[in-house]
Amino acid sequence: MRTAAVAIENTHVRSGGRAWRLAELDALSTYLGGLGVALHCDGARLWNASVATGTPLDEYGRRCSTLSVCLSKSLGTPVGSLVVTNAARAERFEQNPCLAMVFDGDGRLRLVAGSPGGKARVETVRQLLVNVLDFGLNVQRAVDTGRFLVSPDGASVDFEARYGDVDPGLRHALEARGHVVLVKEEAFGSGQAIAIDPATGALMAGADWRRESVALAY
Repeated sequence: MRTAAVAIENTHVRSGGRAWRLAELDALSTYLGGLGVALHCDGARLWNASVATGTPLDEYGRRCSTLSVCLSKSLGTPVGSLVVTNAARAERFEQNPCLAMVFDGDGRLRLVAGSPGGKARVETVRQLLVNVLDFGLNVQRAVDTGRFLVSPDGASVDFEARYGDVDPGLRHALEARGHVVLVKEEAFGSGQAIAIDPATGALMAGADWRRESVALAY
């Protein structure tokens, strides 16, 4: 099996939080580039490395094929991590799953929704949340409801043919904004969700017909 990438950590925990020097990264990046191997930087504490060494963040980025940063560890912001790369590599990241959690005003968990990798994963979760929170659908109906997908360049808005033709008024409004409206035979995304009834605490699950899936609430 061919090695496709090598990952480093900055700062490096097992060496006492040591920060990589740019000269070291230059040597490693050049060597790996000659082999056609990508260099990934796990930058969970990259801001710490930048402050400790006085190195601008973009200098790290220039030497790596991909670079991840953890907002919670370095900035105290509990919203997870980000990955930075070029446009060509970013297209491959659409295979990562998308997850959303909804809490009420008292901080109690009320809804968990997610979608596995695919071009429609983010739009699937967004529309699922809208169906539950704005339209009041139960989770299974929210999952089953027809979806639309906007093309990456915004030129077209695609709808699932299973649910019939697009409402004439909606089609006219979209076309007036310069979109091409398409009805396609393919299904968009796959979403699963579990909701918690605020009155009884009962768990209600919804699984998608669009691909083999299951949502378990217990």
